[in-house]
Amino acid sequence: MSITKISHANATKQSSYTRKQAAKLEETKAKLDGVKAKIKTAVANGQIESSEQLMKAELQAESHLATVEQRLAQVKDASEVSLDDLKIGLELAWDDLAISIRKIVARLTS
Repeated sequence: MSITKISHANATKQSSYTRKQAAKLEETKAKLDGVKAKIKTAVANGQIESSEQLMKAELQAESHLATVEQRLAQVKDASEVSLDDLKIGLELAWDDLAISIRKIVARLTS
């Protein structure tokens, strides 16, 4: 296989990966927005009290979301050489975001 064909195949893999990750990002944003809406409703209805811990958890989730967005942008612009390393960073950012969202949900349901 020629270098051009390999390069094209890698670019296609990268494009497919970034499209999947972008879709996952949109789904995660929607989930986070839904959780935040539930919190606001629960606070407004007096079911829970807004707490500093809950607010910190929301801010942490927003920070992790921004990190995921930044890492995804890096993956989109990556060369073939750095792509694998950037994918690892993106996956770690996803893990951090998932943990943050679970913490919010746990505080909301406890």
